[in-house]
Amino acid sequence: MKVTIDLPERDYSGHPGYEPDGALASNAPCAGCGEELYGLAVRMLPFGWLHAEREEDAEGKTCQEAAVEKILADPRTGWLAVAAHVAKAPSAHSAATIRAVITNLTAMANGATR
Repeated sequence: MKVTIDLPERDYSGHPGYEPDGALASNAPCAGCGEELYGLAVRMLPFGWLHAEREEDAEGKTCQEAAVEKILADPRTGWLAVAAHVAKAPSAHSAATIRAVITNLTAMANGATR
């Protein structure tokens, strides 16, 4: 099954300082690399705010791509991350996604993994 979740995002390309909507200030550290947030950042549970775009001269993975790989390495971790996003905003997800999360969490609780 493929589950798509919309991650909260924030563009830190502007000027640093006061963020009127309560978001992290632009000098906040990335949860992946610890450097200051810049450019496009996304909030990915259970990690936090991560860099989501690569620098023009960088060839490595973005912090978001590295976090996704960590989550996908273990199906249990992946389903727990998806469940955290669904629990935070259930009305933003389809009934099929909610059903899949509940089914897989129940299977994990019973000792089976999918």
